[in-house]
Amino acid sequence: MKRFLPFALLVILALIWGSSFKLIKEGLIALSPLQLAGLRIGVAGMVFWPIVFSHLRKLRKEDIKWAVLAGFLGSGVPAFLFAIAQTKVNSSAAGALNAMTPLFTLIIAAAFTGYQMTRPKVLGVLTGLIGALMIIFIRSDGNFEADFKFALLIVLATVCYGANINLIKSKLISYKPLVIATVPLFAVSVAALIAFFGSGGTDVLTDLQGQNLRSVAAIVFLGILGTSIALILFNRLIQLTDALFSSSVTYLIPVVAMVIGWMDHEDISSYQIIGLVLILLGIYLINRRKN
Repeated sequence: MKRFLPFALLVILALIWGSSFKLIKEGLIALSPLQLAGLRIGVAGMVFWPIVFSHLRKLRKEDIKWAVLAGFLGSGVPAFLFAIAQTKVNSSAAGALNAMTPLFTLIIAAAFTGYQMTRPKVLGVLTGLIGALMIIFIRSDGNFEADFKFALLIVLATVCYGANINLIKSKLISYKPLVIATVPLFAVSVAALIAFFGSGGTDVLTDLQGQNLRSVAAIVFLGILGTSIALILFNRLIQLTDALFSSSVTYLIPVVAMVIGWMDHEDISSYQIIGLVLILLGIYLINRRKN
């Protein structure tokens, strides 16, 4: 049974994170992007509030600032960027662009940590970027998209994810995974709740009926399952396997997002599929090990 546990966790995480883009789409029906992101991260952080202070004491004082920064880079800022972007970008395209995270992780590592880029990795980055450009710029009818600013917000979110991974590796790697998850998420959840209530969150919570209720329920579900619980499951997956196996969830998330988008009658073009294939090929070239 233990032999199959890593594969089960991998599939569960892919389903959770792959469906998050559809939940954001549902939330945006009744919530503003600011309300959605604030509620999502606020609820996610509240899950860890009962245990945060016991983990906070395990952090050295000089590392607290890095933990707070990790919270904003890894959860806070991307949540707001995705919420704004998905007012114009469908969930399947958002899921496909989210797969660029490993590309920017490598680019940032090479730029700031002295990581040596090999020819296959450079080719992987270029291949992935070409795929992303296809998704961003080409519409389903083959014409160039004029308003691509919202898609670029998702690209910026993946840059934040890549920066956060490098930050954790360089500044917080000595701490246990639960410490790295709990303290940053607590820090950003306080700011997120301020943003939620400051943007009319009280009115939303006092009118929980109809579409309002469905949207709030979708984002609360996303915050608890898609952020807090998924983070714990991912940390467990890392403990059971290695970084390469764990990172393979990146291949599955956009596929799940695209299938859910197709089931939701979203317009998925051949250009979008080709772009996704190029991104995944780029990730493969980056992660490929020499025999």
